[in-house]
Amino acid sequence: MSLLGLFDIGRSGIYANQKALRVSSNNIANVNTPGYSRQDVVMRIANPIEMNGNYLGRGVGKVDIRRAFDGFIFYQILGQSSSYGKSFSVDRGMSHVEQIFNEAQDFGLSNAMTDYFNAWQEVAANPHETAQRSMLLVKAEAFVNTAKQMENDLKNTLNFVNDEIKDVVDQINVLTKNIATVNGKIIEVEAGGVETANVFRDQREQMMKELAELIDYDWYEDKDGSVSIVAGRGSIVAGVQSYELSTALNLEGDRNVYHGKTDITSFFHSGRLGGYVSLRNDIKSRPLLSLRKLVASIIEETNYLHKSSSSRPTYDLDGNAGTDFFDAMKLYTRDDTTGGSGAVITSAAIYDYDPSVLALNEYDITFVDVSGTLNYQVRNHETGALVKQGAYTSGDNIDFNGIRVVITDGSSAPSVNDSFFVSPLKSVIENFKVAVTSGRQVAAAKSSSALPGDNTNALDIIDKYTSQISNLGSVTYEDYYAETVSTVGSLSQSASDSLEFEDNLLFELKNRRESVSGVSLDEEAANLIRYQRAFEAGARIIKLTDELLEMIINI
Repeated sequence: MSLLGLFDIGRSGIYANQKALRVSSNNIANVNTPGYSRQDVVMRIANPIEMNGNYLGRGVGKVDIRRAFDGFIFYQILGQSSSYGKSFSVDRGMSHVEQIFNEAQDFGLSNAMTDYFNAWQEVAANPHETAQRSMLLVKAEAFVNTAKQMENDLKNTLNFVNDEIKDVVDQINVLTKNIATVNGKIIEVEAGGVETANVFRDQREQMMKELAELIDYDWYEDKDGSVSIVAGRGSIVAGVQSYELSTALNLEGDRNVYHGKTDITSFFHSGRLGGYVSLRNDIKSRPLLSLRKLVASIIEETNYLHKSSSSRPTYDLDGNAGTDFFDAMKLYTRDDTTGGSGAVITSAAIYDYDPSVLALNEYDITFVDVSGTLNYQVRNHETGALVKQGAYTSGDNIDFNGIRVVITDGSSAPSVNDSFFVSPLKSVIENFKVAVTSGRQVAAAKSSSALPGDNTNALDIIDKYTSQISNLGSVTYEDYYAETVSTVGSLSQSASDSLEFEDNLLFELKNRRESVSGVSLDEEAANLIRYQRAFEAGARIIKLTDELLEMIINI
């Protein structure tokens, strides 16, 4: 090895440590950059040369930049981010629902309901007085308004959830588009199999963590370095191509998520999107449904006792037959037809208001083919239990649980797969109204000859407050509402506890990532000094070699 070989050794040391200085400086500059992975310099010895049977070094050979990255921790963070995102969404919504059912300030439905039945007690104590009867109407109106306000607040919460679903989908589309773009950059950089796109991989993995907080998905890395992402059984990222999700309102007014023309809403269970879908279902099937059932039962029981019938006559203060105290319930119907027959519900009504007959449930009526005969099936919308079934002819009555429905298109019968939704609860609070317009019309008596002092009917209505109501699961009104409030409180507390747990676990995982991939300023400061000294030493080699050559030349 000639003296000139020292120049190569010195030069390799300068270049290698100059590169190392740049890497350490870049680490320091990005110490607070989210998702940044520390980069380390890996120097390899240059191939030696043989001289007189010995192998002499030739300085630094290849210099690689390695990213400090733990794939297992990254997988854990992705999964935990999805769990955290769901808990965040559910806690955000349930905390608002809890405020709607907050009875601590004496403004809730419980007090309004108690005041309403106490007003009946005052009427029973003074059946001949009009003042107590007028006060009953005031308390009934207050009860109606409180129920309407609570339902409106719950509906507003559902509207908020639907808006959030749209916002989340918009964010997902932005992230998937950016991930596909970064995929292209990684493919370009790593195409030769020599370089690793460390910076672009950091960017992509940060976006994948953000995406995981929004939606649960599966992914895998292709041989070219790009990632493919699948959500809702459809690809949303494939190499350099991204596929947008969309949203649209369904027949119930809920915003569903679509991949192309396929509804994939039910496939999401984690992330903020899955959390909002779960929250929406919980609100509709628990507090909102329970509130509507409570109001419907009070309307049903009160009207049944207040309205005069042949088997049970009632009378107001003027001896007139009693009428409905509240406006009669109206059925809500919706055509969910998929069979294409054009059939519609032409009439739907409650024909028997007897609480022992009229069940306070929602129903799906579907049509099926049974041995070549068109049959209808009535199922409980909540449980799916079969209520009634039978052969159907266009225009015939379908009677079940006090409800009568007629389905026809005027020319032909419904066809297989036609489906219809029927509910006495959906619009019950929306149509909730006091029908009696004067205190004298309050039917407190069951005997016209005993007027004005007869209070027996008022006592029957009062007894309902402490009676076990079969349509509410054989519990009292007070207990039923207390159970609803307790359920809301439990759901809210559970959501809060879950959010705290998931947040703490995600925090620990991020700390584990930082221990592997994070930048230590003390360590990088020491590296700067080390690489600086090595750089200076390399320069010193070149200077010394130059002096030796000059000395030889001058000999």
